[in-house]
Amino acid sequence: MAKNKTVDQGAATIDVVYVACKLPNGHVIEFGGESVTLHGAQNTVQGEKGPVIHLTNEYAITPVSRKLWEGWHSQYGQTAICMSETVFALKDMASTIDKAKDQAEVKTGREQMTPADFGEGLEQGKDIR
Repeated sequence: MAKNKTVDQGAATIDVVYVACKLPNGHVIEFGGESVTLHGAQNTVQGEKGPVIHLTNEYAITPVSRKLWEGWHSQYGQTAICMSETVFALKDMASTIDKAKDQAEVKTGREQMTPADFGEGLEQGKDIR
């Protein structure tokens, strides 16, 4: 079994998981007084707390402490974003990237619309000024 990855946080190192998030603006997860903002599909390459590690098939990947993820997931693992795998975590980056590639068809319900999405009988708004 592969050893869990760690991230250096000052003098201490912590076990991490890699959380993939397909929500456009990311998501805040909180547990036990700790919180992390997951990078989202529309984050730029530079996130608020450092670089977005990888974007693949509209997923952004954020390293999160294993303790925080497991605590949050124990409370919210049955929510729509987890059940649809819009947000998921794995123990190593390569596996997370591979799964994100496999999840290309996952829809969040927040995808950008195109004119074809308006349907028959509907048209884009007109400037009425």
